[in-house]
Amino acid sequence: MSRHEGVSCDSCLKGNFRGKRYKCLVCYDYDLCANCYEAGATTTRHSNDHPVQCILTKADFELYYGGEALPAEQAQSFTCPYCGKMGFTEVTLQEHVTSEHADASTEVVCPICAALPGGDPNHVTDDFSAHLTLEHRTSREFEEPSGIRHVRRIPHPARGVGSTRSRRANMHIPPGGSTLSGLSPNGRESMDPIAEIFILSLSYSLSLSYSLSLSYSLSLSLSLSLSLSLSLSLSLSLSLSYSLSLSLSLSLSYSLSLTLSLLLSYSLSLTLQEGIKFWNKAILICPGKNESVTLH
Repeated sequence: MSRHEGVSCDSCLKGNFRGKRYKCLVCYDYDLCANCYEAGATTTRHSNDHPVQCILTKADFELYYGGEALPAEQAQSFTCPYCGKMGFTEVTLQEHVTSEHADASTEVVCPICAALPGGDPNHVTDDFSAHLTLEHRTSREFEEPSGIRHVRRIPHPARGVGSTRSRRANMHIPPGGSTLSGLSPNGRESMDPIAEIFILSLSYSLSLSYSLSLSYSLSLSLSLSLSLSLSLSLSLSLSLSYSLSLSLSLSLSYSLSLTLSLLLSYSLSLTLQEGIKFWNKAILICPGKNESVTLH
């Protein structure tokens, strides 16, 4: 394999390029070809003082190291992601990090995972020393008898084997990285900058539309609540008016009944008076023999 398959330069956007590949150990998923690296290419998220890992293709490795008797652990030269020193093996890199950067908590990209075949090229860790101890031990018990070393993978509780690791907040992630994170390097290489801006604008427009829709729904719910409260108030007012009307009707009925009772009493009184007068007249007209006539 004489090309870096599936990788594109983040400066000139050239894909599947030949020669050396320089991977930034601070920026997430940032690679440069040899020409752009030697020209000092920088972006808003990448600067020249970031440590990088030089990765060779299989053809270049055989060209540079063909015929030399190299042990399995010296197949690559690794860079410290904290201080940028180069030329470490896995053993010496672990010793260097343990002695010089034991308390470092900055998130970095593992150079061993990025350089070895089959490794995760964008594996981010905030405890690089523990990561080296757990996943890149170089003891004899982890080596094959043939001398070919395999990377030992120990799954972490927070992520399964082969799962995608979430990016951290203090990593140098480009604007709109969440939109393009699902694209393959080949797709990213073929993506036109104008199309990328259009996708970002479309995502922003959709987010704004969703926010406006949510605000409208909340306003509609508030209006319905106010309408319901007004309806309840109106119903209570009508009930109170009906109660007052009923009370007034009862009072009027009672007044009428009382008036009728008074009229009846008055009529009875008049009738009694007329009866008394009639009786007196009858006595005056037909008195008895021994009875005296008295007028009242």
